[in-house]
Amino acid sequence: MHYLLSIMILVSSLSYAEDVPAKKVVLNMLDGFNKMADNKAKYVKGEISYKQYMSTDSTLADRTSKLIDFYDVCEKSLKYDYDSTTKKFRSDHWACKGENDRNNFVSIFKQLIESIVYPIANDYFGSYNMTHSVLESSKNKAVIRSIVQNKKKRRMNFIMDWYIQNNNGEWKIYDVDVDGERWVPSFRSQFNEVISKKSYSKLIDLMKKKLKETKDERAKTDKADRLAAKKGA
Repeated sequence: MHYLLSIMILVSSLSYAEDVPAKKVVLNMLDGFNKMADNKAKYVKGEISYKQYMSTDSTLADRTSKLIDFYDVCEKSLKYDYDSTTKKFRSDHWACKGENDRNNFVSIFKQLIESIVYPIANDYFGSYNMTHSVLESSKNKAVIRSIVQNKKKRRMNFIMDWYIQNNNGEWKIYDVDVDGERWVPSFRSQFNEVISKKSYSKLIDLMKKKLKETKDERAKTDKADRLAAKKGA
């Protein structure tokens, strides 16, 4: 599941060399993660209840998720064996599904991102330098490059390209490249391995199981952090 983290490796400040709509997507995502981190800090300090903390977190997560084209990501991740000659996929585990099945898959996938990635996204950048540039920009698509150098954690130094597209008037992320590793192909490989060896329904079961485990573990971790802070105080 480490690929799930790739989309959430963000930065706290961006240069303004080029003013393109896609840049606002990254800025708004960052704002969401900063607010999530601040919200948890309030809970850990005992300033708000766990119920208030989770309610606010849910609102912030929903707002942040609107910046990602989850439907597009899921659709591309369930297509396999691309034929460059015909420019079509030989196997398509998306086209054969009805709208209800598609929406169900997107919902589970989105919840996994929110449960696994969002709570820890802001922890990856304690001290760093960053440069930012727009590699490509058109009316409907843009590629934004982020170069991050973490002073305290050199292993966290990386180059990240954000692929952002205009979706019915809204700019949304549809893929990410971290040091040469693309997000969608990584998911495609993981999903296809389960489907080919077992089944699509088994993939859904595994995703649901992982989601439950993650939510349970997060609840334990949050409360443990609060208890530790209380004892420390």
